[in-house]
Amino acid sequence: MYKTVITVGDLHAIEFLQTPIERLFNIGRIRFLGDIRSMEAREPVERPIIPFCYGGICKFDQFQAQLRAQLPERAFQ
Repeated sequence: MYKTVITVGDLHAIEFLQTPIERLFNIGRIRFLGDIRSMEAREPVERPIIPFCYGGICKFDQFQAQLRAQLPERAFQ
């Protein structure tokens, strides 16, 4: 396994997604738009504006509350 650090700038259109089964186990997914870069990249890479999705987030209720507390409301849909 490799650890990679990702930095997201201009973060917007954040959506929190859960199926009923994910809700039962308090896991979920997040989908967002933004400028995503790898800290290990030697040069900046142009990336198209597409939605990014990360899944399998444990303790999803805590994650969601923390993100809402740290980001302005306009970042969320």
